[in-house]
Amino acid sequence: MSSGRGRSSAVAASSLLHRLTGRDRAVLTALRRFGVFTTEQIAEMFFDSPGRARVRLVELHRLGLLERFRPYRESWGSAPFHYVLSRTGAGMAAAQAGEDPVAAERRWTPSGSLALSGSQRLGHITDVSGFHAALVGRARRDPQARLIRWRTEPEVASWLSPSGSGWWSSAPGVVRPDGWGRWRDGGFQVEFFLEWDRGTETLSRLVAKLGGYEILEGERGVAAWVLFAFGSTRREHNARAALEGATVAIATAVLGSPPEPWSGVWLPVDDADLPRLPLAALGGVTLPPEALERAARARKPWLYEDNDTAGAP
Repeated sequence: MSSGRGRSSAVAASSLLHRLTGRDRAVLTALRRFGVFTTEQIAEMFFDSPGRARVRLVELHRLGLLERFRPYRESWGSAPFHYVLSRTGAGMAAAQAGEDPVAAERRWTPSGSLALSGSQRLGHITDVSGFHAALVGRARRDPQARLIRWRTEPEVASWLSPSGSGWWSSAPGVVRPDGWGRWRDGGFQVEFFLEWDRGTETLSRLVAKLGGYEILEGERGVAAWVLFAFGSTRREHNARAALEGATVAIATAVLGSPPEPWSGVWLPVDDADLPRLPLAALGGVTLPPEALERAARARKPWLYEDNDTAGAP
C-alpha cells in the first residue's frame, strides 16, 4: 500500500510535470549526478545567456524543485548562487532516471543537501563541475566538438569496481580520479582521467597516485591520459618537476575561472618539444611505451567493459 508521503509526492510531481521543459529536466538530471552547480555553470551547459539562466533557475526554485545558497566569501564580492536539488527535485530527477522517487525523497535531507554551503570541499566540487560544464558548453557551440562520455567521481568508483561493491574507491594504492571522460574535437579524440589539484596535497602525494594508474592500465588494457589541473603557474611548475619521469601519460594545465579545458592549455610531461595543446590534440600524442606495454598485457579487461547506460555526457 502506498504511504501518504508517496501519494502526496505523486500529486506534487504530476502538478509540476506539465510546467517543465526538456531543458528543465536536463538541469535536474545534471544536479542529481554532480550535486551542485553555480548559475554560470548551468548557463554554460543549457542556456544562451546567463540572464535567461537566472530567470529560469529562479522559477525552478519558486516551484520548489531547487534549493540555492551563496557561500560566505571573506576576500571579495558576493559568491554566485549555487544550486542543489530540493526534496521534490530529488524525487523528480530519480523518476526521470527510472528509479523510485519516493525513496529518493526519503533519502534527501535539508542538512545533507545544503551542508555543501559550508563544506570545505565545495570549492573542489564546483571546480570539477565547472570543468565538465565548460566541455558541455563548448560542444553546444561547436558542431565539431563533442563530450562523448563523462563519469563523475562516484560513477568512476562504481565503474572501476568489478564487483559493483565500490571496493576500488576504498582500497589502498588505487586511483580516485575526480572524473573521467572522452572528448572529441575536429579529427582527434582523447580519453582522460581528471585530477583537480587545489594545492592541499603534498607533491609526493600527487606522485604516489601514479602507481594506481599503472595498476589500472595493466588491469583494464587501456592507456589513458591523466590530466592534472592546477590553480597557479607556480604549483604547476613544482608539480611538473615532481612528476618528471612518470611512465603514465600525464598532461598539466593552469585553469582559470571560468576554465577553458578544451583549449590549448595542456602540456604533456616529459616532452619538452611540444607546445601547449588543446585537449583533443592529446589524442594525437604518442603515449609512453611503458604505458602501452602495460595495457598490452592486460589481465582483466572484460571487467571494465563500457556500457551504454553509465556515464552519460
